[in-house]
Amino acid sequence: MYDSESQELTSILTKHRRKPKSAGFLVTITVLSAFCNGVFLNIRGPCVKDLATRANISSSQMGWFFIASGLGGVVAALPAGKLIDYLQNPMTTLCSGLIIRAITCFALPFVTTWYSLMIVGLLQGITLPIVGVSLRAAILWTYGKRATPYLNLVMAAFGGGSMIAPLMYDWFAVVTTSSAPLDYTFWGLAGFSLLLAGATLCVDRKRFVTPKKNSLLANQNEPGLLGEDENENEDEILPIEPTLSQTWMFWSFLLCYMAVSVGIEGILGSWIYTLAGGNKVTGFSTATWVNTALWGSFTVTRLILVIVSKRMKEATILQVSHLIMLCGLITAYCTFKLTPGGGSEGVTYPTWSLWMLTISFGIGIAPSFPNVMGLAQKLYPWKFSGTIQSLFGVAANAGNGALPGLAGLLTNMPGIGGLAFVYVPLIGVVVMQALLMLLHCWRPLLAKIDG
Repeated sequence: MYDSESQELTSILTKHRRKPKSAGFLVTITVLSAFCNGVFLNIRGPCVKDLATRANISSSQMGWFFIASGLGGVVAALPAGKLIDYLQNPMTTLCSGLIIRAITCFALPFVTTWYSLMIVGLLQGITLPIVGVSLRAAILWTYGKRATPYLNLVMAAFGGGSMIAPLMYDWFAVVTTSSAPLDYTFWGLAGFSLLLAGATLCVDRKRFVTPKKNSLLANQNEPGLLGEDENENEDEILPIEPTLSQTWMFWSFLLCYMAVSVGIEGILGSWIYTLAGGNKVTGFSTATWVNTALWGSFTVTRLILVIVSKRMKEATILQVSHLIMLCGLITAYCTFKLTPGGGSEGVTYPTWSLWMLTISFGIGIAPSFPNVMGLAQKLYPWKFSGTIQSLFGVAANAGNGALPGLAGLLTNMPGIGGLAFVYVPLIGVVVMQALLMLLHCWRPLLAKIDG
């Protein structure tokens, strides 16, 4: 493990420790890696039918693919956090995650059976927490309590990648043969992942020096890219960190919120292309633009939040976002109808209602993950270690695997069909609001511990 005595010297004679280089390159790498995450995670929605055909399974059975991916993420999240804590350099783990992703993306077009598809899904799921935990650790260890705008910026890049994904896939469908879109999309993603993996090795490891005990990270006092006060956290001393037994309810509420948030995001992110009828058309279609609009509104909202989150409290932003999602989901609940044949594509709806669901959900879900992390960092002001952040990865991947998988499998049930893509997120938003209220109830306990 690295410590402050193992870092490079500016001069052997003067014994002065050099300061870490600007955070600009680090933020650039995290933004591009988050963009790659967005493309990787949400290209799978447009590919559902193509992958199912190659593996000789039905579209609804692709729910098992998402479950396998989520399982891989759950298994890998805790070891990823432990490794980050040991190395004290999240860029090293980010590099390894991107290399594994490149290999699995290259292999995916060659799957021909259901079990090979599940194996690739499992391995791809493993890369999600490795990359995600590394990104969050890099930002939180650099900016601490001032991390929320940067988290919004990085996660806006995720939305940008998600927005590009269906356009890229359908563009390949137009300019290539019918079987080539999947091949070229994932091979291109593999190459991009390898380039990013090489770039991560150039980030200055001095930035992640272990801080002094019971004090905020020294490098959190460096002026940020967005104009924070460089003396905001200077010499701030924290009380002794509470034990896990003292805070287990707080962590339970936080992790459940993250699981549900990422899960319902995954449902519409993975299935709205199918819900909008994209599997019935080759090339650009209404489903393409609906999927793009979902992630476009998501991305624009997170870019706006880079500024708004510096002026509004995270709890206020989250409650407004829940209300916006509820408006769209309740409207869809009242206007979407199941056809007699049912199934994942057996839903009729007014066009305006589909677009309202798309835009409102994109706007509403965007603040959830970065702002609940920012809120948690204020409620729990101690350093979020790699192990703690790996628990975030466990929750996120559990939700991202379980809820989209469950929604896909529910489409086979009579009377539910494709309406599962509305019912499950609607219940999820109600649960998120309840968990947010319970999370705030932990604040008096923190005051008691501090006292």
